[in-house]
Amino acid sequence: MISPKNATRYKRMKGDLDSNELSDMMTMEAQLQKAFNAYLDLARARLRPQQPKPSKLLPFELVRNKSIELRNLVDELESLSEFHEVVNHTLVSFPRQVPEPNRADLGADSKAFVLSRSIELQNFFRRSQCYGSIYYGGRVDSDTPHRF
Repeated sequence: MISPKNATRYKRMKGDLDSNELSDMMTMEAQLQKAFNAYLDLARARLRPQQPKPSKLLPFELVRNKSIELRNLVDELESLSEFHEVVNHTLVSFPRQVPEPNRADLGADSKAFVLSRSIELQNFFRRSQCYGSIYYGGRVDSDTPHRF
């Protein structure tokens, strides 16, 4: 059985949406785009490499490991509420049918499902080199959600 959200998605692919369904889809996409852009702005602000402050006490230079620094910054960034907002808007805009649970604790299955989608988004941002591009001063396309 197709869920109502998946039915709307199927109609969208076929081009059979009525005006209310089309309006709802446009609203969901706009919310996802807004959350995505807010997250990218936050990432741009936080992922710029920090310059070490010169020390007058010791006459040596600090050598940084940029890979480890970037990994730590990304882990911190993905723990923020802005990342979870992108995850939630992605779940609404691109629903995936949750299998019927064999037991009564749907809450545990729902949490596992959201965690799964969160990991998928982490992989997307990391494998698309979004974080690395921002960190090293490159450009990131903010229209990315429209290409999913």
